[in-house]
Amino acid sequence: MTTLAGNGGDIRIGVTINRPQREVRLRHADFLRHCIIVGTTGSGKSTTAGIIASQLSKFGIVIILDWYGEFPQIFDRINHKYIHYRASERNKIPVPSRIESIINILEEVLDLTSPQSYILRKVLREGLTSFKEVLRAVDEFEVTARWMVESKYALLRKLDALFTDQYINYLGSANECGLVSVLKRSSREPMVVDLSVFEEYGTRRFMALLVLRLLEEFKSRHLIRDKVFVIVDESHNILTSSKSLLERMMAEVRKLNMGITLITQSPALLSYRIISNSNIKIIHALKSRDDVDVIARSVGSGVAVDKVLPRLGVGEVVVDAPSLVSPVLVKINYT
Repeated sequence: MTTLAGNGGDIRIGVTINRPQREVRLRHADFLRHCIIVGTTGSGKSTTAGIIASQLSKFGIVIILDWYGEFPQIFDRINHKYIHYRASERNKIPVPSRIESIINILEEVLDLTSPQSYILRKVLREGLTSFKEVLRAVDEFEVTARWMVESKYALLRKLDALFTDQYINYLGSANECGLVSVLKRSSREPMVVDLSVFEEYGTRRFMALLVLRLLEEFKSRHLIRDKVFVIVDESHNILTSSKSLLERMMAEVRKLNMGITLITQSPALLSYRIISNSNIKIIHALKSRDDVDVIARSVGSGVAVDKVLPRLGVGEVVVDAPSLVSPVLVKINYT
């Protein structure tokens, strides 16, 4: 069997559906320029991500932000080792050391107003060591104007709903963080960061953005020198229509040798900037006309995407990548 995109293609995706069948491989370096994996529920996109992650782990650190806690079962099914990282009393995840990084994440997760951001910025500059202290400091923050009083108590309500979880730490030392020590391991196994341990969706969003921002900080400070591949499950849950930290990262982290793969059931929820910044597109079955139209505009010619996507079976995809002359129909290799 011949290989499609065989020149340096070290990640095996599967075989072409159309005959003559050819093996389809992609370059691991292209995943450092970002990827999106899209498809309806049950189309096989998470399993596809697991298969890709198992191969990417040969070339760098692979971290999966697992929204529903499903990836351990996926790796068990494909018989591949992994590290299961669950937040606990021992495995607290620290917040980035720069105040502006914390503010940016909280502005996005909590949709803070300018006055609320101002109060939070003033409080964080006091050198507090836990989120319990942050809540107390906001509660004790002196305000005089009526609009500041309203902003203060609105901020308190938002923070209290987010920081009730005991496993969120504040300004923990990155050098001593359990997350970093795991990332510095010698073995090459994907690490699944289990977000499902947090019941509130707002807390999951916060933790996902927190880990992304931490990884960017670790890379920029050279605490991690390996290539880093991050896979964000159910990525539409952590995106907002404006001021998206994830969108900004996808435009900037390539220079750090850090690639992001987004998994979503609805590409129409992704911004044009995110789609255009994704070098690889792996497209499972899509039924929504809006989703099909968005993707059809973003891929090259070669496959009648708008007609093919609604008819794809489980594990069947359209792949568009720089190493391919044109998009191809592929049956994912699940064995």
